[in-house]
Amino acid sequence: MKLTRDMRHLFKSLNNDQKKPDCVLFYNYDFHNLHLTGVPINNLEYFFTIFEYNPDFKFIMLNAHESVKQDLIKVAENRYYLDDLKGYQDNIICMKMADLLKFRLGRVLVTDILTLLKTKDVLRFFWMHYLVEEDYDFPYRYVTKYAEMPFHKGKRYRMKMLFNRFRMLNSVDKGIYINSPKNFDFSFLKYLDLPDKPIVYKSRSHLENMFEKFDTYLYWHANRWFDPSPRMFAECYFYNKKILYYNHDNIKDGSWYRYNDLMENGLSGRILGKNDELVQEFI
Repeated sequence: MKLTRDMRHLFKSLNNDQKKPDCVLFYNYDFHNLHLTGVPINNLEYFFTIFEYNPDFKFIMLNAHESVKQDLIKVAENRYYLDDLKGYQDNIICMKMADLLKFRLGRVLVTDILTLLKTKDVLRFFWMHYLVEEDYDFPYRYVTKYAEMPFHKGKRYRMKMLFNRFRMLNSVDKGIYINSPKNFDFSFLKYLDLPDKPIVYKSRSHLENMFEKFDTYLYWHANRWFDPSPRMFAECYFYNKKILYYNHDNIKDGSWYRYNDLMENGLSGRILGKNDELVQEFI
């Protein structure tokens, strides 16, 4: 992979023993493609919030071709108002795994278990802040774990989202967005008394202006995936969509807690900003 201008600058500063870079770290499991889950979206939102007050903050994408970075930027520009964040694109850096062995990072934010597992043997850093997706016994001491779900260990923390930068919708089509994690059998739909609307199935590829494509969000828990931290409940609530939640086995995973919290508290305490305690660690 050819070093970008930002990578050359990064290595130069490291070689000069300047301040080690603070970053959000993300391992992209498919080198040539961006698969959209909540993880890269969460990373973007914390990156934008921290970058606004700490312009040296980086978003380091491991195992990602430069085209993946461009795809991520397209997603970001489609979802958020970013005109005031000049130069953020230069702080999104694609890096080889082997490059992590060459230097020491400063403060690192990790929001998913895959990134943690892929980097645990090569990552050197001053301090890690782990937004718990799955519990993990760290082989090193300098870690703070932030956990929202009661089934996770860590400092209690309410995950936030960047609602103040969400783009407003122009028009919204009638439709039902179906999310049934790890389930490809949609026969359950014929047993539900649903309005006659087009069906939009969840995809890992970016759907431009996605929230304009449907007015109803349906989550069907097929008990094939223990969903740790779903975010679409809150996003759909923000955009005033009808939310249908089916969990017949009463699985108390992240979907159960997020849905019930939303019904009880709405978006209270969910808006990401400068005063968030995790953001404060980086600014």
